[in-house]
Amino acid sequence: MDVRESKYPGAKKSPFLFVSVYGGVVRPLSRRAIQNIVNKYTSAFFRNGKSPHKLRHSFAVDFIRSGGDIILLRDQLGHSDIKTTSLYTNMSSKDGEKVLNEMDKRR
Repeated sequence: MDVRESKYPGAKKSPFLFVSVYGGVVRPLSRRAIQNIVNKYTSAFFRNGKSPHKLRHSFAVDFIRSGGDIILLRDQLGHSDIKTTSLYTNMSSKDGEKVLNEMDKRR
């Protein structure tokens, strides 16, 4: 994070992790730019690379398996529907049902 601030002055004020400077203004990297970076570096370490989607999926599954809250995960992934998040994590129907029941209890 210190390198980020030194390379992109003003980045500390940005809510975005991945930034660039364009026209003297700190801006978030585009989705496409992030995809290109992920493809570039995963290709260097894996034969066929890893897609940003695969990394996102792996994060989601690990988050849930580590006891993370499905609601927080939904928000982190930017989903509007909890059902999308449960599908995204490839949870079994039993696990998904448990999550949805927990969510109903909180309402």
